[in-house]
Amino acid sequence: MEEKKTARVWMTKYWETKGIFEVPEAALIDGKYALGLTDPSNSFFCRLGSDAFLSKEEALAAVEKKRLKKIASLEKKIKALKNYTPVVSIVAE
Repeated sequence: MEEKKTARVWMTKYWETKGIFEVPEAALIDGKYALGLTDPSNSFFCRLGSDAFLSKEEALAAVEKKRLKKIASLEKKIKALKNYTPVVSIVAE
């Protein structure tokens, strides 16, 4: 039977709402996923390298990349709203 592997992970799944969670002991599954608790009542299951990282530096870099991508997306939406012209359609009776 294979020994259960655990590691300290930084979970970024909820970076926009709750921040980054440092989880001292998360279970590693197949070296691809992390399973752990953020507090006694909340568990998480994340993909390593996407929403969970083995170093704080990697987590911070990933969140910064996501933050910049979100800003660009919102700026694009704002530009579209500024250029929006309402269209009135007549519905046939």
